Amino acid sequence: AASELSKARVDYYEAQKNLAQVQVQLNELTGLPATQLVVDTNAEQVIMHEGAAYALATEADTSHHPYITLSSSVYDLSNARLKLEKSSYYPKLFVNVDAWARGSSLSNTDHFGDIYTGYEPSRFNYLASLTLTYDIFNIARKHFNSAPYRFQAEAAYHALQNEKDDLKNAISRAQIETDFEAKRAKETQNELSAAANAYTQQLSLYNSGLSSIIELNTALRYYIQAQRDYLEAKTGYMKSIINYSLAANSFNGMVQTLKL
Repeated sequence: AASELSKARVDYYEAQKNLAQVQVQLNELTGLPATQLVVDTNAEQVIMHEGAAYALATEADTSHHPYITLSSSVYDLSNARLKLEKSSYYPKLFVNVDAWARGSSLSNTDHFGDIYTGYEPSRFNYLASLTLTYDIFNIARKHFNSAPYRFQAEAAYHALQNEKDDLKNAISRAQIETDFEAKRAKETQNELSAAANAYTQQLSLYNSGLSSIIELNTALRYYIQAQRDYLEAKTGYMKSIINYSLAANSFNGMVQTLKL
């Protein structure tokens, strides 16, 4: 009995350690003091029922998923760099505009006026033209200099397609995992109910002197193991729901809707 008690205390200390580590992690993510972060025991049923219904009923939004958005931005940036490099070799069109004025003391009737009248502009002229320039040797430079940018754009495109495929597979795997964890939670609940009934029966028989302490301890071990199995199943089911909502990009909506 003393050995089992010490073993139970070690398990309890480990649970305390895990809780403290999660509180520290949440403190890092939220900025809230770890001492103010307490366990919300009501969130368990909310996630397993309303959360599962919301996450599984919401259509997966892959087009606005952060991973897809990031890969799309990298692809757009690579294309923009490629277009900028190509545009630097395009023919260039220049607009030339010039204007000038002159003055003279001599009129068109061969009359010389005062010398100071020559300082006043009396004739105005202007010129406007278009100039097209193109370096024919840019063809070779364009081919060689644009190659790295073209390869980067192609690599970014394939990375985007791979990210879409990976996200699609992740959603499928998360769906399979959620279905499995739901079935496991249901079966372990039945296991716990049966183990609890067996322990209650053995305790009643033991109190009546119809059963030994060994049989009671056996039923108790099954009952404790069933409780652990059910707890692990519920934890796995909640994690699978959250993982599916993250893969389907519905996590923020689920948190806001359920006010978790």
